[in-house]
Amino acid sequence: MRFAHGLCFVLLPATVDAVHAAEPQDPGDRQRTDPTEIIVVARREPGELFGSPPIVAFNPADISGYGAGDIGELYDSLGAQVRGPDGSAPVVLLNGTRISNFSELRELPPEALQRVEVYSGDVAVRLGYRADQRLLNFVLRPSFRGITADAEHGRATDGGRASSRGRLAIDRIRPGRRWGLAASYDRSDWLLESDRPIEGGLGRFRSLLPESSRVAMNATYAARIGGINARFNANMVDNQTHARVGARSDDLLLEGRPLARDGASRTAHFGLALDGKLGKWDWSLTGNFDHSRDRTRTDRDVAAVPPPDGRPRDLSLATRNSGDADLLFYGSLFPMPAGDVSATLDFSLERMQLEGLARSVAGDMRSNLARTHGRVEATFEIPLLSGTGALAPLGTVSASLSYARDSFSEFRSLESHSAALFWSPLAGLNISISRRRVGKAPSVEQLGNPLLATPNVRIFDFTRGETVSVTRFDGGNPGLGPEHSDLTSASMTLRPFPKRQFILSFNFTDTRTRGTLGSLSAVSTELEQAFPGRFVRDASGRLISIDARPVNFQSSSKQQIRWGFDLTERLGRAVSPAPREPVSAAAELQRVSGGDSDRRPRLQISVFHTWRLRDRLSLARGGPELDFLHGDVSAENSARARHQLEIQAGISQGDLGARLTGQWQSRTRIDGSTIAGAEDRLTFAPRATFNLKLFAGVAADSRLAQRSPLLRGARLSLSIDNIFNARPRVRDATGATPLAYQPAYLDPLGRVVRISLRKIF
Repeated sequence: MRFAHGLCFVLLPATVDAVHAAEPQDPGDRQRTDPTEIIVVARREPGELFGSPPIVAFNPADISGYGAGDIGELYDSLGAQVRGPDGSAPVVLLNGTRISNFSELRELPPEALQRVEVYSGDVAVRLGYRADQRLLNFVLRPSFRGITADAEHGRATDGGRASSRGRLAIDRIRPGRRWGLAASYDRSDWLLESDRPIEGGLGRFRSLLPESSRVAMNATYAARIGGINARFNANMVDNQTHARVGARSDDLLLEGRPLARDGASRTAHFGLALDGKLGKWDWSLTGNFDHSRDRTRTDRDVAAVPPPDGRPRDLSLATRNSGDADLLFYGSLFPMPAGDVSATLDFSLERMQLEGLARSVAGDMRSNLARTHGRVEATFEIPLLSGTGALAPLGTVSASLSYARDSFSEFRSLESHSAALFWSPLAGLNISISRRRVGKAPSVEQLGNPLLATPNVRIFDFTRGETVSVTRFDGGNPGLGPEHSDLTSASMTLRPFPKRQFILSFNFTDTRTRGTLGSLSAVSTELEQAFPGRFVRDASGRLISIDARPVNFQSSSKQQIRWGFDLTERLGRAVSPAPREPVSAAAELQRVSGGDSDRRPRLQISVFHTWRLRDRLSLARGGPELDFLHGDVSAENSARARHQLEIQAGISQGDLGARLTGQWQSRTRIDGSTIAGAEDRLTFAPRATFNLKLFAGVAADSRLAQRSPLLRGARLSLSIDNIFNARPRVRDATGATPLAYQPAYLDPLGRVVRISLRKIF
């Protein structure tokens, strides 16, 4: 084999981009050239990102092993494998570029993917993201066409709730152009307290889960116009819910009509994404416009409080309109001995308006809140060591620095800045340390959502040690202030075997926040003392209402370690392919750019352990500090486990596969003091839940497909969520379960069996 004259080698993992038989140009060439000689031209693969190679990459066979129906389901299935060092969701890219919204690719079938890659923070900073974030890059095939139809039905084995889903999508991909249309319908029955063994409940008068229906439509169009890649996306969603919230106060025998709550939500989204090159700089522009209207109507208990306006229902109405634009440039500034210094400049502008109406027996409350938010951010990446020359034993070292300024129409400007160091002392070993200071304003929804009252909410009152039914108020709080966080992260990834996809990860994060934003959904002595106006009691001291709207706590601090491994392995001995005659350029290109002739079974295992070292919250200046890992009641009325384990395992061969996912958390407790001063401890038992998915498909080249063409591309799946029907178990000091912590309240569904049929034409 000889290389073409002038072949350029780059400091990137080069791939074979084109393979073809050499064509002699003159008689002399014919005498010197073997007709079977192959010329290899190496260049950057489409969708590949500059910088370090991906931590992990999935080819089409790996992707099919997840048995996902669309990219949205695949994203959910990847789970712990792609999350950041602190467990945060990754940033999603499409063909190596920014997207305006995940709906750009959510509805695409996994068969349209050429590969999926996960990149670490040193690549993330070059696209204007945080150094402690991960990038999830979906790369599409250059050509694809398909019609996907799937139907699913599920039911809880304990009875009471069934759900159904239908979906149809059409997608076409060809070089320089792509379009897709998708429509789906989902429906779920409600689950009533009478469907579960609940003590002291309201039976058919209160729903644990509402009846719901959802209709969604999505359209995407992408094309290359001149030197610009353009993508447009639009989707509309209509959600309807119907719930029961209790009985009327004069219905002592529970024979009348329940109090009902009806919800309607309609949203429309339009997104645009452009990217291209301007000289030596790459640029991208994303823009979005979103409109939503949420309406909730709740029956009034007219027997308890006769309405002065004569209206039988309360109303909560919120209308939101928002638009944003983000322009980003990234490229090289000047060379240094270890490489080029690169910069990323990001300019964004957002405008949002929220109109709210809350109608109750107290009258009408209207709100109108508008915000303009502008942001400017600059990030610089500085290579310090290149891994060559006299300092080669130290490996490669680079640093990044960033500064951002956020301006708000209703707040003072907030500043954020960060620094990160990336070190790769050995091939396959990457270490990073980052430090960030972030200023964050409360969202428009946290400030201006309309007031919503929910009657008959069961909650455990730790102040008195009893379960009570209260009215909970939710909505916005216009008095909120910003929060400021300092985040420190240290991460390490190791791939000890170059020829095996086995990755070890270790991450430490420390987060300290001032002015922490949160809500009040729990009741304890400490919370009541810090926010006395949020809890209302009657003359006997019994709690009757909670104002759960968001507040600013004084500060919080969290520390955790998250570590684990990810393994993808082919089982059995590889069979060497038979000697082949010289192949065509097109066939060879398909083989090296995503095809996989290795039909051995694939085993995929990932295990991640989260160890929380600290989780504390200071309620107010001079007030108490709550330690959630040592029994204090969190503001969300939940217990915080110190240890959590996430497990994923799958085996697949061709269109057959099985996947098992599981989650375990350690024993924990909440200590509350009763009105008499005696300790009342709630103990949460360790809990493990497992989900199983089995799927079998008919490959296009299988014998069954040849005999029955109608079955070609069909796949049948069976899913069992919570296989062992495990529910949370909570006990108080006497060994009894408080009414508010009954298993059916904490996990109403339990085990759910779903069967789905999918076919791609």
